[in-house]
Amino acid sequence: MELIKVVPSSIDEKFIEKLLKIINDNISNTELNVDKFTREIGISRAQLYKKVNALANTSVNLFVRSVRLKKAAELLLTNHLNITEVAYAVGFNNLPYFSKCFLEEFGMSPSKYVLSQRL
Repeated sequence: MELIKVVPSSIDEKFIEKLLKIINDNISNTELNVDKFTREIGISRAQLYKKVNALANTSVNLFVRSVRLKKAAELLLTNHLNITEVAYAVGFNNLPYFSKCFLEEFGMSPSKYVLSQRL
């Protein structure tokens, strides 16, 4: 996920760090939702949506999904887990949906991604 071209302030960097920490601490939690972010960061839903959109140019849900998929890619290459185990480990409980999202994020299926990285 690419941040906007403007150099973010230290407040923005801390916000993204908090958001990433919450996601990473709850990476396998399929119930991770906006309410958890608003409680832990201490801002309203509207502020959360606006801030994530301004900094990452995406929605909160797509930001979370992207972080999860990047972690999945890392796990596929570094752990001895199969694709199903990786999908569950990063909070996806539907394998076809995981594969669809992975394809959108990386331009290839999880299995092709693994093969391409090992060549």
